[in-house]
Amino acid sequence: MTITVISKITLKPNCFSEAKRQWLISPSNMKRNEPNLLKWNIVRSSDGPLLFCCIEEFEDQAAIEFHIQQDYVKTGVENFAPLIDGEMASSPEELRTWSDITENIVSMSDMEIQ
Repeated sequence: MTITVISKITLKPNCFSEAKRQWLISPSNMKRNEPNLLKWNIVRSSDGPLLFCCIEEFEDQAAIEFHIQQDYVKTGVENFAPLIDGEMASSPEELRTWSDITENIVSMSDMEIQ
């Protein structure tokens, strides 16, 4: 079962260009070094141009632990912090994780139909 981490990010005014530049750097390092990071997306809220979520999907908990130990992740978080309005989740306790239960729902639906 995969694990999804969703981090809410509110940027300071006039910081989008720098955030975009930093977000463009991240995928190449992660794709090259983290085969168990299955998905990495940045989505913007329709409620405000400065509200974003970073959505990361990992193969398992070990992949998350590997990810947060990478130097480029630590450096990226450090460089990104001044762009954020408020605080950025910086420890596993502050992040919310989600488990994909799609397969379980499909299996349960099949059982109920029979």
